[in-house]
Amino acid sequence: MIYPFGNVVHVSAQSANVRTVASSSISSPVANVVILDQNPLVAGTNYTLLVFRYSEVGGSTIASVDSAVKAGELISLQDTGLSSFYHSQPSIHYSISVLQNLANGSIAQLISYHWAAPVIGSVKGIGGTLAATEHLQLTQLANGTTLVVVNGVLRPYQEAPTSSPTRVYGNATTTNRQSPITTLTQGSSSQSSWPTTILHPITTTSTSLNAHAPTNVVSPNTPAQNGCYSDRTGDYCWVAIQYWYTQPTTIGEATGSGYMTDQFSYGVSSGSTLDVVASANAGPWSVSGEWTQYNTGTSAVQWAQLHCCTNFYANTYFDYEEDQCAYCTFGGCTYYSQYQIWASAFDAGNEDWLSAGSSSSSPGDCLDPSTLNGVYSYAPYAANSGYTYTTANGYTYNYAITIGSNIYGTSYSATIRDTTNYNQYTTQQLTFGSQYTTYYVYTNGIYGGGATTWPVLFSTNPPANCGP
Repeated sequence: MIYPFGNVVHVSAQSANVRTVASSSISSPVANVVILDQNPLVAGTNYTLLVFRYSEVGGSTIASVDSAVKAGELISLQDTGLSSFYHSQPSIHYSISVLQNLANGSIAQLISYHWAAPVIGSVKGIGGTLAATEHLQLTQLANGTTLVVVNGVLRPYQEAPTSSPTRVYGNATTTNRQSPITTLTQGSSSQSSWPTTILHPITTTSTSLNAHAPTNVVSPNTPAQNGCYSDRTGDYCWVAIQYWYTQPTTIGEATGSGYMTDQFSYGVSSGSTLDVVASANAGPWSVSGEWTQYNTGTSAVQWAQLHCCTNFYANTYFDYEEDQCAYCTFGGCTYYSQYQIWASAFDAGNEDWLSAGSSSSSPGDCLDPSTLNGVYSYAPYAANSGYTYTTANGYTYNYAITIGSNIYGTSYSATIRDTTNYNQYTTQQLTFGSQYTTYYVYTNGIYGGGATTWPVLFSTNPPANCGP
């Protein structure tokens, strides 16, 4: 098997190390791939090959993967799921992504190549066999780009799409979601070699791009350096595609076991550290980092006094943003099926106690006072007294907010966790009535260093009665 083109090194099946992935005698391989490394500047360890099969109504499935490929090795990739795949068209949309694992831990994408593979012998649109195999030879050049030879012919770089992100199929776009493969004959450019994209940059804080401060500095098709990660040819950026404004988010809670009050104030310079969540290839959201928004207003956000009869959540408002990953050059931006949601702004304001709802934090209000000693840090207070708690560290709320509407890229809802850093600016002013001789305030465990270390407050009284 020879890939003749100019000065490209010829590799044959007889001389290369041949390996078949998901071998089957039923159908031809989807693709045969060999990678030649002529770039002495890149310290690469090995390659990962991923073949994607695309549904005619949108979305893709990984049809084949090999994650330990060496340079010069001829890899044969098989789609074993083809036999149960429904397709109304005579061809199936496939793509192959070739990733290089670099010695410093980064991941570089060499190509994301799309094609339409003809299928024969399907029965009522189910299965069939591939009529031909796509043969790819990749040659990494010293300038950081890659030559791609497909079926013996040099294939120019597939030009980045410039249409709406909602109409993206990998590197191919279409206005007809029922038949994305009709666009695969388009999108070529005059650029003979393919640029390398750094998908997983190494940084001082994390190996995940998502874990960094999200940015809103790049508009579609408008490359910019600020806030982006650059390789030799362009920028890998997050592009804002939508917002959710003034969303109630849990940043604390107030306590009220009865015959007492609690006034919760989220002070200036208090901060809430909220998850950055990411989704790829229509999958569920997962935590990829965190981002802190501070109360930068001129005054504290103060809730009405809570009188009764249990803990209620303190919800204030934030804006949230969804970004889509794009690789931008001066020729436009290529959108990827990678998304993130993060808290882009603090809006202040408070949601009333009843709308926010009662807390489910453990251990909850109204424990028997005799059970507190040795289990929870606590303090007793006399009738008609009061105390103002100034808290250094906040509690973690695993379900601070769930965003489930109008999300791009996946059908899954996004749940975001909050850990509030009160920095001794947030207060809870407690006042106790005359119903009981003693009132008790406690937290969720044993803490040294005084009440400023308590992350959450609960209250009780001698009869352990929650109510007026």
